Amino acid sequence: MEGRLTPTDSAVLLPKLCCRLADYFQLNDGDPSLEGFRPYLEQREDRLFVLSTGQWTGFDTVVEVTNGDTVRLNRPSEDLVFDEK
Repeated sequence: MEGRLTPTDSAVLLPKLCCRLADYFQLNDGDPSLEGFRPYLEQREDRLFVLSTGQWTGFDTVVEVTNGDTVRLNRPSEDLVFDEK
């Protein structure tokens, strides 16, 4: 099915990431394009703390979209602590 999430065997899917992807696809009427996903995350202003650097940052800074259809984190999930609003 086009646009369906297909994690690999070694993938970790964070609930926050899954929720943001679901919201994003709903706003885009199911369009599977991820071209605007990072700007969408930036608008959401989800904050998190990166343990290894000791810095606060936005969720959009640790998410990468590659090949137009692959979403990945550029930090290990265990390095991230989300600030729940």
